[in-house]
Amino acid sequence: YSRKRLVILTVDLSGDEIASLISEDLRLVMLNSRSQVVDQTALQWAGLLDKLFADPDAVLGLSWKNGAAELALWSPTAKKVDLLLYSSPEQDTYQPSHIQAMTFNQGIWRGQISSSWKNQWYLYRVEIYQPRLKQFKTYFVTDPYSFNLSNNGKKSQVLNLNDSHLQPQGWGSLQKPA
Repeated sequence: YSRKRLVILTVDLSGDEIASLISEDLRLVMLNSRSQVVDQTALQWAGLLDKLFADPDAVLGLSWKNGAAELALWSPTAKKVDLLLYSSPEQDTYQPSHIQAMTFNQGIWRGQISSSWKNQWYLYRVEIYQPRLKQFKTYFVTDPYSFNLSNNGKKSQVLNLNDSHLQPQGWGSLQKPA
């Protein structure tokens, strides 16, 4: 081992194989001739995540399709994401009215809920590996793409910005400047 010499290691893995590994604790370990650990470091994913999962055309956050709300969260390193639904913003975070598992594809977690949840509240429960703690942790988080948050930013709200009662007077006839 010499600090004067740069060693480049390559691994031949498919995008799917990499995607299955990034939610785990992966380390590069240096062993001596007796297979004892001499040094180790956690792998850095930032550039790799962008290369594998960045999609400038992806619709993230809350959108409406065929009368249903679709939610999309970009979190390629999460091991699991659930959508937690609440009937009020004051409802206990740990006691949601409804829990829905989300599905993962190409770095994005997706879920769909009926329009009956319009104007109600939600959080994401995200299970993700924390390298500093060397364990998986569960976090309750608002939608980073929220249209509206409850007081103190505790919950996101299911809103359809095309609803007329949410639009200022004259909004539909507004002429955009050229």
